[in-house]
Amino acid sequence: MFSPDVRLSQISMIEQDYEKMMVYKARAFFQQAQRKGMVRRIFAALTGRSNRLMDLSTLESQGHAYSQHYAGIRTVSISKIQGSEGRTKDFDRNFNPLSGRSLDRFTSIFVARQQDVPLPPVDLIQVGDVYFVRDGHHRLSVARAVGATEVDAEVTEFRLANCASGNRVNDCFCLEAQAA
Repeated sequence: MFSPDVRLSQISMIEQDYEKMMVYKARAFFQQAQRKGMVRRIFAALTGRSNRLMDLSTLESQGHAYSQHYAGIRTVSISKIQGSEGRTKDFDRNFNPLSGRSLDRFTSIFVARQQDVPLPPVDLIQVGDVYFVRDGHHRLSVARAVGATEVDAEVTEFRLANCASGNRVNDCFCLEAQAA
């Protein structure tokens, strides 16, 4: 018979091996997401289409007036999240990481998600039919990498006053691009 100390030691080794396996798996998912991002950047360059996240500060700097109100926590389709408030150079439009700087954060969130650790909802800004990430870029990146289609989000709605359609962010971006 094994002593309790031997069993605890074996359990500890199994837990360490499991943790290492999760980190290895997380890094593999990160590298795959990074490769997807690279392929999409090349495709975007060849086709002339943008693969960048829309930048919320563009709307703000172009003088689009808005009002805002807290809309609560809701489930949001990841496909509707197309922009960011300040992190447009770190992720592409599909939230694939664009550099290796995100590896550690991606890994820790991936491992937490795999172990069913509750993560806070992402913080989103809704402008018309499009969402911008205020906080939670890495959580979105991991969710996308593991095939999730929806995410829980704390949402603040911005209503634009100076857009042709009144509240469609894509129209505002298109109008500004045509005017330039």
